[in-house]
Amino acid sequence: MAMKTPSFWYKDTADWRAQALAAPSALYAMGHAVHMATARPQSVSVPVICIGNITAGGAGKTPIARAVMRLIQERELASNPAFLTRGYGGTQAGPIVVDTAAHDATTVGDESLLLSRDGTTILSRNRYDGAQFAVTNGFNMIVMDDGLHNTSLHRDLNILVIDGIHGIGNGLMIPAGPLRTPLHDGLNRADIIIIIGNDRTNIAARVPSGKPIIHARLAADAMPQHGMHHHGFCGLGLPDKFKGTLHESGYQLTGFTAFPDHHPYTPDDLDQLVHRAGNARLITTEKDAMRLPADFVARHTVEILPVSIRINDDDADRLASAIGAIHK
Repeated sequence: MAMKTPSFWYKDTADWRAQALAAPSALYAMGHAVHMATARPQSVSVPVICIGNITAGGAGKTPIARAVMRLIQERELASNPAFLTRGYGGTQAGPIVVDTAAHDATTVGDESLLLSRDGTTILSRNRYDGAQFAVTNGFNMIVMDDGLHNTSLHRDLNILVIDGIHGIGNGLMIPAGPLRTPLHDGLNRADIIIIIGNDRTNIAARVPSGKPIIHARLAADAMPQHGMHHHGFCGLGLPDKFKGTLHESGYQLTGFTAFPDHHPYTPDDLDQLVHRAGNARLITTEKDAMRLPADFVARHTVEILPVSIRINDDDADRLASAIGAIHK
């Protein structure tokens, strides 16, 4: 069951709730350490790029994965690249090629559908099996959305994505904090660190010397109509990020409703949204739109805000060089 991100995770220091979870957090950390130490990842014959994070949701890895795929396509860094995803929230185990005409969010998850807009997307719960499936079907580069902590598949380039505004929260491991792995382990495992937005928590200062850092920003690709009022809603790990994007883009909000990450919208949820919006127009994210009934979107003229990652030319060149240097 999807759950909302605990607000105490993103306090500057550990409050009483985080302190009360110190014991299970320590057990999680111990289990993770054993898991990583005993890993025996298998390689495939094509380059594998992993886009991952070290916090539980909300860092922005899927937009970065889409941006990396576009860079590969535009710079012709591979002739036939493909995404690889585990299809979180879906029922399919794979390996299969995501087909937007045959699949929906209940079968393949929302992220798989979103990725498929930018390139062929292979879904596989077992990432090594998915990578082998990609090789067998003639794909010659794999962009893996998530998987930095996966131990079944060897990665040739690890890209760590960190949200600049929220950083690593209180710096504690799940469930006391948002970390899926200790910060120093995540930074050391990464080949490139991408910080999205202003680095308010100064994560860059904690990156090992010589490790490449790329600064990116998430920007809306649409503008509001003059005089139009909106009610925003989303089911993301960090819903305030979407709310902030709406404000920064000039949208006038009469209200905002946050749901848990990957929330499956029920008829009751949709009725409540319509009621809360009143005369305002509903607006949500591209990822959330994958979980909405098409007739609801059309009937209530739900606006879907497209966003994209912006990276300056020099950083884009550095990223392209790192990808181009991978050879098998």
